Amino acid sequence: MPTRRPLLLAALAALPAAARAQAPPAPLVVCAVAGLQPGLQRLDQLWRAQGGRGLRLQFNTSAALVRLVEQGGTCDLLALADPQRMEALEARRLLRPDSRQNLLGNDLVLVTAADQPALRRLALALDVPQMLGNGRLALPDPALTAAGRTAREALTNLGAWDAVAPRLLPVPEARTALDLVRKGEARLAIAYATDVFQEAGLRVALIFPAESHGPITYAFAQPRRGDAGAAELLAFLAGPDAAAIWRQLGFAPR
Repeated sequence: MPTRRPLLLAALAALPAAARAQAPPAPLVVCAVAGLQPGLQRLDQLWRAQGGRGLRLQFNTSAALVRLVEQGGTCDLLALADPQRMEALEARRLLRPDSRQNLLGNDLVLVTAADQPALRRLALALDVPQMLGNGRLALPDPALTAAGRTAREALTNLGAWDAVAPRLLPVPEARTALDLVRKGEARLAIAYATDVFQEAGLRVALIFPAESHGPITYAFAQPRRGDAGAAELLAFLAGPDAAAIWRQLGFAPR
């Protein structure tokens, strides 16, 4: 029996290492703008059902997510609604080479409360100020968000910006703008079409003409300090199974 004691101790000492070897890999951290939350939550389920690695989803504004990457925070896959910010990260070599992809498109829409009288589709440059009347227009702040810059570009190109500028309610994100309409604190809001998807009490009053603004694009990439395993996830999100879900939610896969 005494001769077995060293063997027993060696076996016990090896248990923690074996347990660690069998433990599943840490979840991939996906850092995305809030507008992608419904899609990524649904795709998370599909990804896991297909045997994909666990995910940890976190959502914030494009500006906040860029700061996270700049400061070396944990992020394995980054998804922004602001390609210019993504390009700036790439230029600073904060992304893995050749990982940046423009995966999705969207529409810019004017939103009103569902119980408001029907608004006619945009026909003339002055329609938006006429629709606004004496009310306020809520929109993501052009100084902070790509959605706000796109809204300003569209209204400027339609000759309506100067008329609506005094009645603007700039807010940090689209969800806040929609809440102001729902509460009656704003007559109209501008947001992306998918922001209004399944939002109770709201409806799209009009879709801005595509030629009135530059393309709306969601860019995905792998931060340089992130887990290289996110490449497989990125390929999945750009693939046909994911495209079907993106379309169901109103996005335009590219």
